[in-house]
Amino acid sequence: MEVTFERTKQQAFTLEIWYFSTVRQVKELVMQKTDIPVESQRLFLRGKELVDDDKGVQDYSVVEGSRILVVRRRPPAARRAET
Repeated sequence: MEVTFERTKQQAFTLEIWYFSTVRQVKELVMQKTDIPVESQRLFLRGKELVDDDKGVQDYSVVEGSRILVVRRRPPAARRAET
């Protein structure tokens, strides 16, 4: 199924994913497209984060035509420096 991914301040892109893909597998596909490491990715669908990498996308109700927001997680050191 085709799913659209959006990054903040950047253009959207579409990836073909399998309905039974895990969140981890989707993050690996996103990494190939964006060079954002899997560990640094946060994926959101309708405001809800896809937090469990072992769950299937169907568990989060991802369907053909879904739009997923991709956010790059800042390293812990960068977050501490801001506080």
